[in-house]
Amino acid sequence: MTVKKSPGASTDYARIIGAARQKIFAGPERLLLNIVSECPLRCSFCYTHSCLINNRAARPQAMSLSRIRQIAAAADRWDARQITLVGRGEPTCHPRFQEIVAALSSKNRQISLLTNATFPARTACCVAKIARISVTLCAPDRKNYLKIHSPAVPGIYDLVIRNMAFLAGLRRKFGKPSTEIVFVLTRETIPLVPAMLAWVERTGIDKLRFQPFFPVKETQNLAPGQKDIKLLSEFCSAYATRAWSFEHNLRDIPGQLRSSAISRPARCYEGWFSLYIDSDSSVRYCCLNKHTSIGSLDKNSLEEIWRSKKAENVRAEWRTPPPQNPAKEDYCARCVYVRQNTLHGKRIDHILTRNLGLNVM
Repeated sequence: MTVKKSPGASTDYARIIGAARQKIFAGPERLLLNIVSECPLRCSFCYTHSCLINNRAARPQAMSLSRIRQIAAAADRWDARQITLVGRGEPTCHPRFQEIVAALSSKNRQISLLTNATFPARTACCVAKIARISVTLCAPDRKNYLKIHSPAVPGIYDLVIRNMAFLAGLRRKFGKPSTEIVFVLTRETIPLVPAMLAWVERTGIDKLRFQPFFPVKETQNLAPGQKDIKLLSEFCSAYATRAWSFEHNLRDIPGQLRSSAISRPARCYEGWFSLYIDSDSSVRYCCLNKHTSIGSLDKNSLEEIWRSKKAENVRAEWRTPPPQNPAKEDYCARCVYVRQNTLHGKRIDHILTRNLGLNVM
């Protein structure tokens, strides 16, 4: 089966048709790159670097610049729309971060960054070139920051505050980067929700996203109990309808905490739209689910992996996510692309029932 594009038909439609037919007609829309495993923080809620985890597993080395350039070339050929820089820690700790951003930059592509805003002043000009920035920050004041984020060296709190003011100032002056705060909801952080709302209002950040907490064995004690959830529900009722200067997701939180099934996608199309590339050169299409592994860049090119038989089988297996074993981690319940998957499903129905310039043969 091949797809013939009439004039004006886009790669986006080819991806949608591929998801509908369970075939590959185009490259991925977005790439997530885990470029480094270092971090100057030991956030209590972190599944990798938490101060509560005594025996930390060995981490892969930082992704090489040559590998990143290889990925950038594939992204150009695929017309990938977005590249997100992540890490099992802080991406800006990569010793060649500025060169990485330069290598990945393209006028047709958006670069996003997941950070904790601990980047040094020499990196600030580079960060300013990034379109979307998500900052994990769960404390509105110094005392709670030191307790929850556990910085490895002194002075980091002041650095983070300066960096947040810097990002907000860039947004006011130039219209970018779009910046959101990611606030993880644990037993420690829930009482700080009102103060965090007020802090974001004063700082001028675009968005505050409250994120449910998914513990590992060592961080189970931070999981919210019934009293914590009740307190959070009271905060949501009191503050969700207030006229804030920023976006937030307070209305969605009570439902997400009551039932993880609410956030599980009925269909998963990430295998046709997304690739996650780890610093150890392994490739999978889900940034959470390790069972979606489809190859390694040490053995094959990115294009070979994307079109491989193994990738085809994994896509088919996870297109309808099976219920997870309660004793294990439910990756699908944590998925941040649930709404995107719902939108893909609607577009598939729309395209397959109307002639939009694509002939499927």
